[in-house]
Amino acid sequence: MNNKILVVLGLLVLQACSAVPVYTPDKPLEANEGLLLANFHISGNIARANFLPELKLPHSFVIETPGALVLRPVKAGTYRFNEILYMQGIKLLKPGIKCMGRFTVKPGVVNYIGDIYFHAGGSKEYIVFSSHAYQLQLVDSFDTTLELAVEQYPELQQDYKVENQLIGPFRCGD
Repeated sequence: MNNKILVVLGLLVLQACSAVPVYTPDKPLEANEGLLLANFHISGNIARANFLPELKLPHSFVIETPGALVLRPVKAGTYRFNEILYMQGIKLLKPGIKCMGRFTVKPGVVNYIGDIYFHAGGSKEYIVFSSHAYQLQLVDSFDTTLELAVEQYPELQQDYKVENQLIGPFRCGD
């Protein structure tokens, strides 16, 4: 019974965090906003992953497809992703990912922070605890990701300066 409650609560948290502003070409950015551009890739035994930033950034990034291009208006500032929230089986997992480092969003600019690869490995059950392996890697695929973004939003390069604000590269895991 407790596991079912935990699963339902986890799904509600994931659903609540998915209401993130999306870039709309007809809506101009506010003076203190920039666009965050990233390409998230998830794999392994998970259906979705929720990348949780520091509290300064008021929303998270819910990734539900293996490759998800993200282009979102974000207030200018320096941020970092602290944790990833995901379900594996009936367990809600939230490993810390401070290995990612910080990224800066400049106002009026498309800020590319990288291609982020997250792989959730299998789990091992022990008598007292469980072990859930994961790997996180950041790759610089600036040209490819920008090309994908321009395919979806042709006016992007005309309307905004685009900068590579890469967080890494890095690789970490458990």
